Amino acid sequence: MHDYPAVQWLRKASLGLGILTLSSGALLLPACSNPVEEITEDNSNVVTEEGYEDYEATSPVSESIGEAATVRSPIQTTLDENGVLLESNGGEPILVLDVSPANLNFPGEGVPIQVTGQVVEFTIADVESEFGLNLDEDLYVDYEQQPAILASAWALAPTPEMLAENSDAFYNQTIALEGDARVLSEDALAVYEDGWIDDVGILVVGVQQGIQGTEDVIQDNESVAITGTAQPFDPNALDQYNLGLSESELSEFAERYTGRPIIIADDIYPSAVDD
Repeated sequence: MHDYPAVQWLRKASLGLGILTLSSGALLLPACSNPVEEITEDNSNVVTEEGYEDYEATSPVSESIGEAATVRSPIQTTLDENGVLLESNGGEPILVLDVSPANLNFPGEGVPIQVTGQVVEFTIADVESEFGLNLDEDLYVDYEQQPAILASAWALAPTPEMLAENSDAFYNQTIALEGDARVLSEDALAVYEDGWIDDVGILVVGVQQGIQGTEDVIQDNESVAITGTAQPFDPNALDQYNLGLSESELSEFAERYTGRPIIIADDIYPSAVDD
């Protein structure tokens, strides 16, 4: 199994005490079989924590009661069909409960995910009463009065390096990818991460349709958050991505990315925090 890191970043939005309000431009699929509903609220709400390797997830989560938050971390333990525990950096694991109208069907243990939802002080009775769940007291009693996230959305969340090395595990699924951008054309970019010795990156296409806001322009080396579908690279489909390359350049380009996944972007958000 790949050695995934613990919580990488968390962002908060002051959205009152109600369940997370979904924006019209987000991935909103409440009645569909696809479990990913909404990964990001707006551009200013995408924040990466600097020095996240020293980040204690339990501290900011406990300070976020009543707010919306997004946590990016591998699943440590699956409790049952209603809840999972996410890993943290040295702190207590984070309880995440599925309270969405459509069953989120969390993946298995060890899989990195990005979860969005409201942070609450968890009590079994309150959650059962408000959301009609029937929680096993033996499984959940240890988490009473502790911070928990009531999940309204999730997506698989590999790093660019994980995605390149384990692409088969992510094909044809919606993912949330974060990293540094290298602009390749008006409609394509490559995504990298700090510490990854690689000069190819993960290819992202559909940039123009994915950018949120008509005035947004992705810059080289800018930190970006992307949601989209991971697919096997198809060199025969390159001409539809408006790369602006000649036939010989397309051939060389295809050689570089063959064997790597390609991300068909749904949403791309410039980071609100400079690197």
